[in-house]
Amino acid sequence: MAHAPAERGAERPRRSPPAPAGPVRRSMKPGGIAQSAAFTLSLLRGLLVATLLTALAAPLARLFGEPHLAAVLTTFALIPLAQGCASPAMVHALRALDYRALACSQLCGKLAACGIMLSVAFAEGGVGALVAGLVAGPLVTALSTHLLAPWRLRLSLRGAAGLFHFAGWVSLSRMIFTLNQQSDRFFIGAILGRPQLGLYTMAGDLASLATHSLAAPAAQPLFAGFAALPLRDAPARLRESYLRAQQILLCLITPTGLLFAVFAADLVPLVLGAGWSAMVPLIWWLAPVIALQAVTLPAQALLMALGKPKSLVFRENLSLALRLPATLLAALFLGLTGAAAARSLAALVMIVVILRLGGTEIGLSAGEQLRRSGRIFSDVQATRRELQI
Repeated sequence: MAHAPAERGAERPRRSPPAPAGPVRRSMKPGGIAQSAAFTLSLLRGLLVATLLTALAAPLARLFGEPHLAAVLTTFALIPLAQGCASPAMVHALRALDYRALACSQLCGKLAACGIMLSVAFAEGGVGALVAGLVAGPLVTALSTHLLAPWRLRLSLRGAAGLFHFAGWVSLSRMIFTLNQQSDRFFIGAILGRPQLGLYTMAGDLASLATHSLAAPAAQPLFAGFAALPLRDAPARLRESYLRAQQILLCLITPTGLLFAVFAADLVPLVLGAGWSAMVPLIWWLAPVIALQAVTLPAQALLMALGKPKSLVFRENLSLALRLPATLLAALFLGLTGAAAARSLAALVMIVVILRLGGTEIGLSAGEQLRRSGRIFSDVQATRRELQI
């Protein structure tokens, strides 16, 4: 599904035609050289990530003293490989602002992951059920894209020069993002011990679960929507669309993280057991800030639509340089809760940085974006009072 940015970056901004009224397939015609090059680059990227993950599986298993970890990581290598095999013809629907194929493919993946996870859990139980579900979801999603957006399979790097510049920077930013999200876990275990690492990892995953589940499907539609606008010719319209997207995401996603933090003290012991109660203070720090990060999604999509992926690499490098030292120093001197607090404070700084990067393109400061986005809550409250009257 990463083909939309790649193909979009190879062309000049222009107005996309409206989506046809027929079935989704009718808006997706088999592509040519650029589409084959986009698929080939995506496949090569998936192969590279899968190879690296497979090569690191055994060393990491020895490092953590977990023999089964090697098999788990090797199985996880199928995920980037599957994501790299998605149909590039999906880009035609996204450029036409037709999200039916995207929604169907993601729904197929979620249902398959849930069904396989439950089946394996009832049959065998253990961590194998979780691994099976995590791998099955991307595999089914990728396969479904070829049914929803069929195209003539062809491996070719012809015409890849125009795509490689854009896709290369995007891939680099994603790799740094992954390193940024996972690297602190390796060091937290060495500093605080494996039990504390388990609490830290679980708290981070739970704090981001609901937020990322809601935010992730919005990323590609946002990019496609901005890409369909005359970016340079209608700045007022672009600014209005940008702010409206921020308001909607802030209204729908941020309350989820806040509510989870509020009820974490009751939910965690109820769902996971009393032994996990120690991670509740970590969720108090992490969940609200992770939810607030949803307001930065329009900025990231805008930078992609403007063909400025270097800004995303700059952001990820800065985030890594800020978050990792702050988290590790806090863990060393303040303990587990201090590490969570430092991670959240670093994330707050990065929210401002990302908003400034995006806002610079449309003449909005970070403060102005937050102030105008926050109006959605007062507007909702005013509408509620009017309905009561």
